[in-house]
Amino acid sequence: MHGKGNFIWPDGRRYEGEYSYGIKEGYGEFYWSDGRCYRGNWKNGKQDGKGMIVSVEGRERTGMWNNGRKTRWLD
Repeated sequence: MHGKGNFIWPDGRRYEGEYSYGIKEGYGEFYWSDGRCYRGNWKNGKQDGKGMIVSVEGRERTGMWNNGRKTRWLD
């Protein structure tokens, strides 16, 4: 897949966003099967740069990610 697309796993997780040759790259939204969501930037298939976690209850928290790991909260 290249460009924008969606992918849904059998367990209910899903990704909606940009791809570069089959790898999550650019802006995208990842939803866990329990309803939590990550909205933000991706690089080489992992969260990277500024992003937001949205809880099941709708609480939002913005942070910075590097190579798939949160490095710090911004709020």
